[in-house]
Amino acid sequence: MGEDYIIVNYNGEQKKVKILEIFEVIGYHNKKYVLYVFPEQENKDDEKVAVQVSILVQEGNHYSLLNIEDDQEFEDVSKAISEMYEDEEDLA
Repeated sequence: MGEDYIIVNYNGEQKKVKILEIFEVIGYHNKKYVLYVFPEQENKDDEKVAVQVSILVQEGNHYSLLNIEDDQEFEDVSKAISEMYEDEEDLA
């Protein structure tokens, strides 16, 4: 993917994000997750880029990113990400 999108946070601030992957996790029906980075972090040569993951919720023509608040769900999503990228370098 790697496409840039603009998101609006709860304070009304706009931020650009680069979507890396949209995926589902077995056991969490009707939920989609999104893996993304903030592009301004990609330009820092001396730091690793923090990869973010959120629940992707569609509301009509708009999408929301929600935090994963359940520990077990977060663990399952993290495991799914690791499996997707097991041949890649460390994401975090």
